[in-house]
Amino acid sequence: MQRLRRLAVIGLLVVSGLVGATPALAAVPTAPAAADSIRFGVPASVPGAEVADPPAPTTTIAPPVIDVNPTSEGMPGANLIRQLLSWLSQLALWGSLASILAGATVYGLAQNAANYNGAYRGKQLAVAGAIGAALAGLAPIAISMLFKAARAG
Repeated sequence: MQRLRRLAVIGLLVVSGLVGATPALAAVPTAPAAADSIRFGVPASVPGAEVADPPAPTTTIAPPVIDVNPTSEGMPGANLIRQLLSWLSQLALWGSLASILAGATVYGLAQNAANYNGAYRGKQLAVAGAIGAALAGLAPIAISMLFKAARAG
């Protein structure tokens, strides 16, 4: 019953919002063209005597050019950060190796015990380890490649 009330309130709000709305393709009344034009002392009988107001001059300002060249030169702690990233990559490789070995062990034991669910999990672990190793190796190259591709545009 409470859901029905909520739906009724939401429907009422939507309908009340639509009542005062104007259709998208409704004609908007415009002022006559003569009001926007200027006469330059030429009789009205001469064709083309009415000239529209010239458009206001527009100036386009180009956005400022921002030149960024990422480098770790002179950055305090740059060598430490580089070393930490290398250690993190090594940990990822060790984790991937452990995943592959554990997955192979689980797969072998589960397959011999006729535990097909366990065998599936073992294969899943081994494949996840292989994918993790590939990502650990590709991550620095992928980041550099994406930066260069975005920079070229």
